[in-house]
Amino acid sequence: MADPKEFVVKTREQIRGDYTRTVKNGLINLGIANPNVSEGSLDYIRGDALGAFGEEIYNLVSIKANAQLPDSALDDDLIRLAKIVGLDLRPAGPSQGFLVLQTSVTVPVAIPGGAQLLDPAGLSYEVLVGGAYASGELVPIRAVDTGARTNLPEGTTLRWSSAPPFVSAVALVASGGLLGGVDQETIEGLRARLLDYYRNPPGGGNWSQVNLTAENSSTFVQKGFTYPAVYGPSTMHVVVVGAPTATNKSRTVPSDVVETAVKPAVIGAHPEYADIVVTSADSYVVSVAFTLSLPSSRKASPPGPGGGWLDGTPWPTKSGGPAPVTATNSSVDFFVAADAAPIVGQQICYVSPANFKFYRAKITQVFGGGSPYRVVVDTGFFLNDATNTSIQVGDWVFPDAERMDVYVAAVLSAFSSMGPAEKTTIPGLLPRAYRKPQKEFSWPSQVDSYFLRALYESGEEVFDAGFLTSPATVPVNPGYQLAPFIAVPGQLAFYPQ
Repeated sequence: MADPKEFVVKTREQIRGDYTRTVKNGLINLGIANPNVSEGSLDYIRGDALGAFGEEIYNLVSIKANAQLPDSALDDDLIRLAKIVGLDLRPAGPSQGFLVLQTSVTVPVAIPGGAQLLDPAGLSYEVLVGGAYASGELVPIRAVDTGARTNLPEGTTLRWSSAPPFVSAVALVASGGLLGGVDQETIEGLRARLLDYYRNPPGGGNWSQVNLTAENSSTFVQKGFTYPAVYGPSTMHVVVVGAPTATNKSRTVPSDVVETAVKPAVIGAHPEYADIVVTSADSYVVSVAFTLSLPSSRKASPPGPGGGWLDGTPWPTKSGGPAPVTATNSSVDFFVAADAAPIVGQQICYVSPANFKFYRAKITQVFGGGSPYRVVVDTGFFLNDATNTSIQVGDWVFPDAERMDVYVAAVLSAFSSMGPAEKTTIPGLLPRAYRKPQKEFSWPSQVDSYFLRALYESGEEVFDAGFLTSPATVPVNPGYQLAPFIAVPGQLAFYPQ
């Protein structure tokens, strides 16, 4: 029996077949023994003409039907459906952070609010809080332009449009970089929020409405989470997280954004008798090494089909865990602990745990007769290329595969859709105080099978995926830490299964 929810669209040939079959059966019922409805007959031509018109009508009806459903509507149709329930594409937003002031005098100098700076791409930034600042002090700034392009890593050089007196013409972005710049929301992002709206309708001050209020308070906020009654009746804790950038995976929303934008919006929209705490989440770094079952290389013995590992014997591998760097001479010359000796020409990878840049290199020289092995590669591995900091002792290197960059991107994407862990384990408050939305249904809080599924779906060549060692568990404080933890990536590596 056909699924009653399925809208069947008939083709021109099917409509023509229905018509000619109906005509043939009707003529037989009238006593005509063998009516001719084959190609070239008048009835066949009529059926074909009806089929041409009918197929077009069916397609138009299908398009209009899909345009009314949030899971299938496209572009303007989806925006129209979202506006009916008060949602719209979230606008692009600016980044913000701090610069390190550089002056030629030892006394504080006046920095006017709104003073402009430019980055190497010509994008504009302005001083948020004017005042007297000494050389080396941090000055809060925010982008005038918007979008993810305004997110800048630590150490980026900014140039004053008109430097204040005694101030150097340039300044450096401070530790942590400039964060929070987001592009305008995509249609798929809006679709996800609209579907979530229907799954958990906001209203009456429920947790879904609280989260929506927090998310609409600032473009800095990627997602809001509520812990109802976590301190007892008429209480709730609201936690907001930001979107990671290409070079910074922190999800913590700056405290000034929480205090000046998120908290007033949430508290102002809900009853005074409710005791509401609003914070961001604290980062909890999780380093994780995966195992992948990929097609073997054509260089293998016997030769494989290719499309997976690049070398016949992928290197490095190490029993019981990832292969760490044990000493470094430079970004291209370092020692790696491994089970077997490397071979010149083998290809290896590295993901910086500082800025998450992905590196690939070929081994050009090998030294030593036992582990750790000294290797020289043709491309430098940098912990931070902005400060020219080489790969560090304890960092992980791993074998290269044809689509290794895709696997790295899949894992980082999975981290970007993580939510915070629970806030408490006190039995008297649970289950009422569980995080909403619940981690079992969306925005998981632990590095588990959710990540393996992301790897499965990253390419048909991934036969299997697993964890080399069990990743760290994001903890829940038995009492009350002010902010719950959220998993952010640390070291990443991938090894043959």
